[in-house]
Amino acid sequence: MAPKRILRIVLSSDSLAKTVSLIANGALLVSNAFMVASGLKEQAAGRRRQQIAARLQGAAEVASRLAALARVVSDTLEQHRGPGS
Repeated sequence: MAPKRILRIVLSSDSLAKTVSLIANGALLVSNAFMVASGLKEQAAGRRRQQIAARLQGAAEVASRLAALARVVSDTLEQHRGPGS
């Protein structure tokens, strides 16, 4: 039977404080990276929403102008047909 080995770690209070600080800074770095990535994703989605809204607004303006043009053409045709037609 192989002899049991015991792992023994001796940490001074200074090295323990530095280890905890390193772990905390690592967690902070991960959370900041996540926040930056989320912000970039939201910014890209916001830009896309703005582009879609602008395109829809443009389409609505074109449709409105086409309706006005159709009304002018219809009114002009009515005037040229005369009252008895």
